[in-house]
Amino acid sequence: MFADVLMVLMEKELLSAGCLIRMMRCSKHIKSLVENDNVTWKCIHFKIGYKQFKSIEHTIKSIRNFRCRECGQQTSRKAKLRFSNAYVNICTNCCQEEHGYNELVSRFQIFNQSCIDNGNWQRKKRLILKEMNDLHLAQISSLNKYMYWGFEWRRNKLSFLK
Repeated sequence: MFADVLMVLMEKELLSAGCLIRMMRCSKHIKSLVENDNVTWKCIHFKIGYKQFKSIEHTIKSIRNFRCRECGQQTSRKAKLRFSNAYVNICTNCCQEEHGYNELVSRFQIFNQSCIDNGNWQRKKRLILKEMNDLHLAQISSLNKYMYWGFEWRRNKLSFLK
């Protein structure tokens, strides 16, 4: 059933390169479906900016090593993964996509959202700073902004506001 839904999404070109690569990790059957659909990969090649069709392996390797892992565009921003010392490439647009897979949030955004959710700001500020130690630091920007993964913050958000 999931494979049928995946095929419809691939035909309508609603999946990004990052989604397809993540889907390939689900099972061998889905991996073979995604790898064998040349029409989808040709569309992804042209969206990424290639002038001619290259192999699927070349595209996947390029996305993993040099391009944004979500949309496939050329990027210069690197973020650290949670459980390893490896870095991934992410473009600015994907980092700023609200509730996206690769969203990065700053301390300022966390404090502002906590202040909106809970009116008693000064009493909670120390508790929020203490709880932020559990978050994984994805990167420190050039302006010394501490950036955290958005999905981790949302997962732990309830414990911040208790």
